[in-house]
Amino acid sequence: MISITLENFIIALIISVALGLMAYKVKVVEMSGMISGVVVSMGILICMDVKFFVIFFSFVIIGAIFTAYKWKKKVKEKTAEKEEGRSISNVLGNGLPPLIFALWYAVLPEQNLALLCGYIASVAALAADTASSEIGVLSKSKPIMITTLKRVEKGTDGGISILGTFAGFVTTIIVATVALIIGIANWYVFPVVIFAGNFGNFVDSFIGATLERGKFFGKQETNFVCGISGGLCGMILVVIA
Repeated sequence: MISITLENFIIALIISVALGLMAYKVKVVEMSGMISGVVVSMGILICMDVKFFVIFFSFVIIGAIFTAYKWKKKVKEKTAEKEEGRSISNVLGNGLPPLIFALWYAVLPEQNLALLCGYIASVAALAADTASSEIGVLSKSKPIMITTLKRVEKGTDGGISILGTFAGFVTTIIVATVALIIGIANWYVFPVVIFAGNFGNFVDSFIGATLERGKFFGKQETNFVCGISGGLCGMILVVIA
């Protein structure tokens, strides 16, 4: 069960605020994004510990690197994400899925292995989605729509490319490797995270091609489903394996 001590709360607050201010300083997030990011970070740190937070923070770093990669080229081709800092909706769309699994992990200790895998897989799915989107638009060929397999313009919701898919796959390996190195995953969890992370990434593309293109979902809702589906896939695989 979750147990919050004053010491843990203060440590979580200091780490979260420091990272939030840093992100705000370099204009990665807006003020609302910084505040919501602090809340998400504190939640993960309190429910788990610093090791688990490293996984989430690795997603933030990976996202920043891939977003910045060939930024001018993306801007020129009008395939770049908005240049201003990310708002509360952006942060929560990507931060709530891992936080939900972290909370679940804290209150159901008897299911820790499945929920641990769910947490890592949700982060892997979100990281894969970011990598696929940011690297995929740099592909020399046009992507194909996941639902029709027809060529579409770069940056189209639901469009997938070989380059983007490969980038997403490599990213799930990176997240799983980080979890392995810091000691919160083993070789049993490793392949599950990779599979589940890529599953969540493809769900994201499918939702983008259907609900998002139909204006039922925004990007943030699609990201949320991506993280949740990746996490649930990881949990299910661990339970049935």
